Amino acid sequence: MKNAFVIMPYDQTHRKYYEEIYGPALERSGFIPVKADAPYSTNPVIEDIKKLISACDLILCEISGNNPNVFYELGLAHAIGKPAVLISRSEKEIPFDLKSMRVIIYDNSDIDWASKLRRDIEKASTEASSAPVEKAKPLIGTGESADGVIPGLVKTFKNLASCEQEILEQIKTSLEIKIFFYLGKTILAGSQKSIYDNLEKSVNRESKIRILHSGEKNKYLTRRISLERDSNQEGWISDIKYAKEKIENLKKRSRALVRSRTHGEAYYWTIFIFDKFAYVQPYIHQKNNTEKSAVLKVEKTGEEGSMYNLYDTFFERKWDESTPTQCDIDEIIGGHDELAQEGKISVSARILFNDLYLFVTPRRYVDEKNGVVYFHSPGGKIGDGEGYINAIKREIKEEIDCLAEIATSEKTFLLSDHSDIGEVFLCAPFSPKYLYRSPKNNPNLTNSNTSKLWTLGYEAVLAGDSKPKPQKEIFAILMLSKIALKSSIERRLKVRDIMSASDGSKLITSIGVSLKPHWTIEPRGLARIIASMET
Repeated sequence: MKNAFVIMPYDQTHRKYYEEIYGPALERSGFIPVKADAPYSTNPVIEDIKKLISACDLILCEISGNNPNVFYELGLAHAIGKPAVLISRSEKEIPFDLKSMRVIIYDNSDIDWASKLRRDIEKASTEASSAPVEKAKPLIGTGESADGVIPGLVKTFKNLASCEQEILEQIKTSLEIKIFFYLGKTILAGSQKSIYDNLEKSVNRESKIRILHSGEKNKYLTRRISLERDSNQEGWISDIKYAKEKIENLKKRSRALVRSRTHGEAYYWTIFIFDKFAYVQPYIHQKNNTEKSAVLKVEKTGEEGSMYNLYDTFFERKWDESTPTQCDIDEIIGGHDELAQEGKISVSARILFNDLYLFVTPRRYVDEKNGVVYFHSPGGKIGDGEGYINAIKREIKEEIDCLAEIATSEKTFLLSDHSDIGEVFLCAPFSPKYLYRSPKNNPNLTNSNTSKLWTLGYEAVLAGDSKPKPQKEIFAILMLSKIALKSSIERRLKVRDIMSASDGSKLITSIGVSLKPHWTIEPRGLARIIASMET
């Protein structure tokens, strides 16, 4: 029989899945299931994993949770051309770089989900093992160019010291620098060519630097863990304090904009991400890893399967997850003035008027070809030097000809296009209810712009005698009941449904505008967030 190596997070839940689902499904499709029992505890286990991947005939990979060691093992498997079956509990958890691949999606809230997943794995395993696979060259060990093995992989270095000079050169020329590490003393001090000194003195004045490092309360740095690893917890904490002091000094002295956050991740990666290249060192040695572990250099290629995109996405998600619970808006979005000038900050308003949610439809949001009317909350970009509150008041006046009072929210929901990150408490006179980072794109165009747009969603109150009227580019004003708003995301709500509604929902169009009764009405931006979170 052939062997199938199972890559998965090593927690109690997935061990149970292995025993009850993964293993039986692989056995029925003619494979002997194999898994590693204790990854990343000592170096010999890592070597065993490499051997298992190399010797197996098929990979079954559970990618739910964006676990770094899972992606590391999957990358090794892809590098040597192993056929792989990927599974995930939701589409949202599939990284952008893997969306072009076939992934089995399961929903463990369904009654018969386990049986269905077993059948899907059995079928996919049989198909994957019988498909022809072109073997690639090994990923690690040569130190030579590996272009073509994985899109964007340029070179491997023996250790961090051997590529330090390249990293210092990247610091001098890059406009965006992202660094992910753990204890940090070795990383910041480096050798005689200190990375810290270059971040302070050699960096471009227009550069933005973000650093993610371990915090003192990291659950992987407890006294118990240090004793089991024959290490010194006081030394760990001392190194973290050293890194924090260095970074705080860097914020004051560097010519660039420097921001930092602490994460609670385990030991898997040290990552340097620059404009065009990333340097990645996996943590596979229990001691002296910076000296012993190879470093991968990957290039930003624009391809979906680029390893650069994978590590960049990983950093961005961990940055979001590490947002302090109490902070100000600029701490979250960073570079307010520059982002405002680039049109990457907008304000929107959640307006309740006479117990109805008020939305607008600009002309550009009407897709006549496909018969879709998109609606969003009143709002738009903030002007140069304009404050958030003045901007949202101006936008409401310009779009519906009403004066508004802006309310402050006790808690702000921090959201992104891939995650509901959590609640934060903002230090501001007027805090938005929603703070959302999304791809900057036109909703009715298929080609999206990969730059990001921050939207501050405020709560606004109109005077009871207000008479909203569509202004300028506004095609129509929609006033929807909670039921109608909920229907807009749960079924194909039509224009005729609003026109004939008995719950007070209404549609006010500009003079001369006619919306076809059979056209669909769909929310976008803050309107979609409100519809999904408040109904």
